[in-house]
Amino acid sequence: GIAARTDNTDTSDSTAPDAAPDDGAPDPQKGADQFVEDPRTEKVLRGEGIAYEVKIVAIADIDLSQLDGGDSNLQMRDQIIDPLTAERYGDDLGWGTKFPAGVLSKGGNGRGLDVVDFHHRLDGARKAGLTHVSAYVIRRIPESDRILLGFKLNRDHGKPLTDSERVRQAVALMRMGAYRSAKEAARVLGTDENRITKAKRVEDAQRRAAETGISMVGWARLGKNHQERLGSIEAPGVFREAANKELETGLSYEKGNEMVKAVNDAPAEAEQIEACRTYRLAEDAPPH
Repeated sequence: GIAARTDNTDTSDSTAPDAAPDDGAPDPQKGADQFVEDPRTEKVLRGEGIAYEVKIVAIADIDLSQLDGGDSNLQMRDQIIDPLTAERYGDDLGWGTKFPAGVLSKGGNGRGLDVVDFHHRLDGARKAGLTHVSAYVIRRIPESDRILLGFKLNRDHGKPLTDSERVRQAVALMRMGAYRSAKEAARVLGTDENRITKAKRVEDAQRRAAETGISMVGWARLGKNHQERLGSIEAPGVFREAANKELETGLSYEKGNEMVKAVNDAPAEAEQIEACRTYRLAEDAPPH
């Protein structure tokens, strides 16, 4: 279960968890004393105005689905767990090395505690055969806030995010409404605005392809550059016409660009569809 140890909203006198007495008996909270309070984590939480408690938590009471895959659309990383990092952490924990306590949030719908910033350390703890950890436990927060808080905590320690992972995170947070624009996301997350814009357009285009009945097997074969270009077409009917044109005729990237430009230059939806069909006739016409 979850055993409260201290309420550390005021950290002026923080101490590490007391080790279990060495009386020869098995430690009922094996591993709890290897995760110690961390001033950098506390500074981030206080800066966000988030109250917390330092608790001893059974690993069995934590929702570990994120470590084993989870929802790929909500993950910060391209690879949720880096095997070499987790293996190294597991070896270190097996030798008794101490790590900063991670951050967990209270779950909902009967789930265990959610992981905010603790992924590789928890996986290492599992590999080392630990049963408990000490953690900063905070209130339940929305998914977007949990992702953003995880990013802010990860900047201070842990395995750094790559630029592509920052872009992935930006797109996820924009989808959730945490950021109003790619420019705002780029400024906060420290990555390139153009890369965020392109990644968001690819995601939007994929959703539009599914909604308009386009073959998702064929769509996957188009490649990101083709998908991103088609994503600039906003009207669903025109988008479907242009995407099916690419799937049926295998337009080159240059020819596809010409078609999309012709479509977007047309003033209204009927003219846009006609531009797509006219381009089809010109493309398919035999040489003179």
